[in-house]
Parts: sequence; C-alpha cells; structure tokens
Amino acid sequence: MLNSPCIAIQGDFPVIRWECLGLSYNQQTHMKELDSKWERINQNLRTSIINDQKALQYILSNPYSTHKEIRELHNRILLNKNTLRAQAMEIFLEKRDVLTQTQKKNLHQIISR
Repeated sequence: MLNSPCIAIQGDFPVIRWECLGLSYNQQTHMKELDSKWERINQNLRTSIINDQKALQYILSNPYSTHKEIRELHNRILLNKNTLRAQAMEIFLEKRDVLTQTQKKNLHQIISR
C-alpha cells in the first residue's frame, strides 16, 4: 500500500491522494469541502485531547487529585480519541460516496497494493 504514488504519509498515517482517481471538477469541489470539514473536526478534537493530556499529567502528579478526577479526565481523552477515529472513518465514507463505481474499484486497487 505504501509503495503507491497515490498514497502519501502524513505524520504516522497513510493518506489517500484522491486526485489519482481522475476526479471531475464537481468531485474535486466536494472533496475539498469534506477536507475542510475534517480539518475543523480534527483541529477541535486534537486541541481538546492535547489540553486534556496536559491536564492529566498535572493531576497525576498532584497529591490532592482524586481517583475520580483522574478517571474522568482519562475517559474524556479516550472518548475524544475514539470520536476522532470515528469521524475520520465517516469522512472517508463520505468521500467514497462521491466516487463513481469505476473510481471505487480503482480506490480498492490503490488501498490493496
């Protein structure tokens, strides 16, 4: 999969280069809208996760923090991480819906390499 010119690495994750599928102008526009939607979601959740992780580091070292506070913050971090993963999948599925059947087959080939 990672040897394909249609797959890029961004951070630790592979990213599909949708333009490799020969998108029409309307499809490109829709993909850009979905990218913007993802950026908003990603930015909001990542900011919350980072802030909560910093807060967790602090309360873990604070001898006056209760187990309840620690668990609640830890659970919120886990929830936001899972929400981020779920939203990433939803955006992928929305992008996939934009494709024609032939493009979906080509996407399958790109991902399966």
